[in-house]
Amino acid sequence: MTSVTINLHISNALPHGNQAHSQDILSLWQDVAAFFRERPFRASGDTADNEQDYQVTFDAGAVVDLMDQALRHSGSFDRYREAMGHEVTPPFGVDVSVTLSARDTITERDGYGVATVFLQQLVLAANICVPGAIQLLGTWFNGDGAAHYEAQTYDSHLLHGAHQAAALNEWPKLETLPFSHVWGWLEKTESSSTHTALKDINKALFTFLKVAQQRQEYSARTVMLVAYLLETLLACRPSGLQSRLGARLRTILGSIPEGADCVRELQEIRDNLFLASQPVHRPPLLGSRGTETTATQPGQHNSVVEGGMAITLALLQDLVKHEALSYQFTEQWSRK
Repeated sequence: MTSVTINLHISNALPHGNQAHSQDILSLWQDVAAFFRERPFRASGDTADNEQDYQVTFDAGAVVDLMDQALRHSGSFDRYREAMGHEVTPPFGVDVSVTLSARDTITERDGYGVATVFLQQLVLAANICVPGAIQLLGTWFNGDGAAHYEAQTYDSHLLHGAHQAAALNEWPKLETLPFSHVWGWLEKTESSSTHTALKDINKALFTFLKVAQQRQEYSARTVMLVAYLLETLLACRPSGLQSRLGARLRTILGSIPEGADCVRELQEIRDNLFLASQPVHRPPLLGSRGTETTATQPGQHNSVVEGGMAITLALLQDLVKHEALSYQFTEQWSRK
């Protein structure tokens, strides 16, 4: 057996959260830290889809310590961020490591590639368990060969907004799922073993990752991604089936309260973007101090995007709970 350790620095690892949400997130990360100790992980480290079996150990102790400190100091992540926001260097940074073991020699490229895939799977699993539970901002690799590879970043703001939108509208119902259950479901999708999604569920999961990367979370591109997510999960991508999206959604999640019904508006914005009749905004300045720029810009469709992501999360949680990988619809008709 050979092993390599990939070290990752995260400048801002503290996600958004009120008191209750922050406690749920901390509990999740405590489960994550205990779960990944020489766990089997099948993945492909490069673009050739040459999957191999690995053992993975993830040292997330620093993340747990940061979150525990924030809760003990301020009672919630949001209050801690506000209290520490005027520091020159806010204490939100941590170092984590991913240790990979395999029978064959692990090349430098495969080491960084498999570690990146593992972190992507972690972003998916954490957000399905507790929406908005993971944040990897200002990231870079440390160690041998680190200068040759760029670490990816993921924001929690949009997913936290989706969680808040669901709570405010009292629909759809988002639950806190066991991490081991969600990770096992992800393994069934085989999403870690490919870099090109062919199955609809993997198309949706890879698109979910692109949404989680959005820092200008109310941008035109994000509207497109969220609309694509819903249409893919509900098998409405073929031309002419988009009109059935609302009906299929009600079949699974029940009647939609008027204040939470963002489906038609989301589709209208998507169509207007294609027709170039929608305003286009400059990418905003992003910072940790003051009011979020994206929340104050007019025409950024924040409630629509967050509502759409809340629905997406509810659908993914429904698939996990029913051990399913897709929805199948049969429309019946007859003459009388």
